[in-house]
Amino acid sequence: MIELPFDTHALIHDYLKIPKSYHSITSLKIKESYVNHRHLKTILYPKTQNETFIDDYTKDLHALFTLIKKYSYYEIKYKMNEPISSILIDLLCTGCNLPFAESTYSVFTEYTFDDLKEIIRIVPDSLNSQFGHLRCRYLLSPLDIACYNHRNIPLYVIKYMVENGADMYHFYEVNGYKTHILQEMNRCETINHIYIKYGFDMNKMQEQLAVWHKSYK
Repeated sequence: MIELPFDTHALIHDYLKIPKSYHSITSLKIKESYVNHRHLKTILYPKTQNETFIDDYTKDLHALFTLIKKYSYYEIKYKMNEPISSILIDLLCTGCNLPFAESTYSVFTEYTFDDLKEIIRIVPDSLNSQFGHLRCRYLLSPLDIACYNHRNIPLYVIKYMVENGADMYHFYEVNGYKTHILQEMNRCETINHIYIKYGFDMNKMQEQLAVWHKSYK
């Protein structure tokens, strides 16, 4: 055991942590971070000491690795090596019968919701993934997928995602053109109501979309 200032502990911990960006996290990086943190604990603490910040972090890494294995069909199907890019897409495609809606499970339960909350807690940036694909739609976010699949995904799940930082102004592509989920689901009052309730500005969205279309031309 080496006695170092606690500030130094935090610096080493930050250096060994997995990346914050969802598309930089691989299964290998999670394993490496786990092993490195276990080594770090043997250096900084006596064997009898538990419940350190390192223990908390390695528990999260173990939980994340388990969840990656649990929701893996989408990643395997498209031969990806970025499990956090696809994990929420897989989870939120549950029960969806649209083309390319690949998912590991067929029924969304409260246990599924617990898993979603755990993924977002450990890797908040997973909400910013753009790996969703439905029919001729590309670059869909987890929030977009949940909205399209609202017959199988409870509305409180969509609300939870928005409350925890999901981008309501995300644009995806339909046959190569940018669009927004509310433009395609403008007749779905429940989804529109959720967006409006959480402060969505339709004019702001249309202005941003106009900029995209102008730059595309």
